[in-house]
Amino acid sequence: MSDAGDHESHSKAHTMSEIRERIPGPHHHTSPPSPSINATHLPTPNDEQDDLNYFKGPRDLQRHSKWPLMLQLHGSIMPSLILPLLLVAGWATAITVISKKVHDLSVNSVLLTILGFVVGLSLSFRSSTAYERYAEGRRYWGTLATASQTLGRVIWIHADDNGAGNQDPREILVKKLGMLKLIAGYAIALKHTLRFEHCASQPDMQPYLANLDTFAGKTTAPTKRATTFGKVAGHYLGLSFAQSDPRKHLKRAEEHHGNLPVEILNHLAIGLDSIIANKQLPVSIHQTIAYNHLTTLNDVAVGCDRVLNTPLPVAYTIAISQITFVYVMLLPFQLTGPLGWIAIPATITAAYIIFGLLFIGQEIENPFGHDVNDLPLDVFCEQIANDLDITASFDRRASDHFLLGGTPLHPVSSAVGYTCVSTTKEATNINVVSKYAYAAKSGSGQGGVLSERIKDAELAPKFAPFLGMAGIAAAMVFGCMGAAYGTAKSGISIIGVSTFQPDIVLRCIIPVIMSGIIAVYSLVIAVLIADDLDPSKTYTLFSGTLHLASGLTVGLTGIAAGYCIGIVGDAGVRAFMDQPKVYTGMVLILIFAEVLGLYGLIVAILLNEKSRTN
Repeated sequence: MSDAGDHESHSKAHTMSEIRERIPGPHHHTSPPSPSINATHLPTPNDEQDDLNYFKGPRDLQRHSKWPLMLQLHGSIMPSLILPLLLVAGWATAITVISKKVHDLSVNSVLLTILGFVVGLSLSFRSSTAYERYAEGRRYWGTLATASQTLGRVIWIHADDNGAGNQDPREILVKKLGMLKLIAGYAIALKHTLRFEHCASQPDMQPYLANLDTFAGKTTAPTKRATTFGKVAGHYLGLSFAQSDPRKHLKRAEEHHGNLPVEILNHLAIGLDSIIANKQLPVSIHQTIAYNHLTTLNDVAVGCDRVLNTPLPVAYTIAISQITFVYVMLLPFQLTGPLGWIAIPATITAAYIIFGLLFIGQEIENPFGHDVNDLPLDVFCEQIANDLDITASFDRRASDHFLLGGTPLHPVSSAVGYTCVSTTKEATNINVVSKYAYAAKSGSGQGGVLSERIKDAELAPKFAPFLGMAGIAAAMVFGCMGAAYGTAKSGISIIGVSTFQPDIVLRCIIPVIMSGIIAVYSLVIAVLIADDLDPSKTYTLFSGTLHLASGLTVGLTGIAAGYCIGIVGDAGVRAFMDQPKVYTGMVLILIFAEVLGLYGLIVAILLNEKSRTN
């Protein structure tokens, strides 16, 4: 019996030591370590080769490069373009040399325009489709992070540490920690599943499978073959025949690998059912939130699987690749004639642009892989685990006394905690807090002064009148420019016509009159705006913006109307000298041209009236 008792005591002591490692000591209000400082970094498959695989990813988002973007290679598609560009350079050189030394092979460049339009549409479709899949994958992992944080918070904060029965609170605490551990493990399992990797053999997955009965945990790790230098170089250079099939270990496996994310969800569901059965989550809304976010985790896995296994139809992929390759191969024939020897670098440059867009679309089409520009799933999983550690570091036994700290009435009062009430004459009346709130709302007392300062600083800044003055300047400058152009353009023709037929001068003066009216429109708006610019009144940013829009509206429409009147008046006066019947048509055209300025005046007046509303 003593041995059994000693063993039980040793087991409980070991359990408590593990719990103490996860629970802060007496100073439980100490802030947890920042998630950016990964104190408990889990090994990842790429950690050992982090410095060697410069062109292999995913790219570390925390690294910073001081090189300009145009000179950076990490994350660039350049390694995959080396061989295609060498091929294009040799082809372009051969075609150019033959055309210059042997026989002219140049063709009409009209083919360049026709095919260029088709290639542009194809690459646009390819790039937009690929980026849509990339963005959708990122949204799913953002949803996964949100669901993991919320589910972990419900389990750790809202779930009571004392169940309905006589269950040991330490056992309940360990189970809650196990639930958080499963949530973090779910993200890691989903990462390896999307990459077609053997989950059980991954170093970062093994701690989560030790106590789970899963299909993946019972399978044997695939045998890794030695990677030759040629295969590594071919992978960096983007050679398709050097790249391995990521699904090969699944195809060769003799054992069923199961679906580890689904199996982890099953264990999470059992744990959540146990928490609810023990009445640790008595509030029904907490139960609903927990089950909803458990379903969200499953939705994320299904959505990522859809992105992964529903690529662009292979017919589109093949056709776009063939169209692009043919277009680049035909470039030397079309550039040799007009460019000569410069056709060689011109073809290489065009090939770099076209092939670059094509290869980028191919790389980001699957955002869950190991390419440099793929999503950094390792970082996402680590961040989820760190967030759950921060949640678990909070001692839920602490009550809400932290709400009494600080200065709750700042900036009205600098008193700390409830002393803002106890130090006043109304210490027995809690409505003192309402007094300050009412003062701030009604505009009286300290709260009213504060609200007026905020209003002056944000709603009526000191630079607001500058916008109104700019509106006056825009109205007058643009309006007078339109009036001046219309007057000068038509006036020259009127003077010229008067030397031949002086009797028609008064009838031809209409374009000049209409041009002058445009300046009157601008003058009216400028006077209305200037009337509102009073230093003794509050001039808001809203009024300044409307005044600027009012001035620009009447000014720019005045330019349009003046230009139209000048052109029509010039031609109309000359035609009227030869054919008097065109006079009526000329006048109608001038009226419709003048209406353009009138429209601007109407809108400007409406904007000016709107600026006077409170």
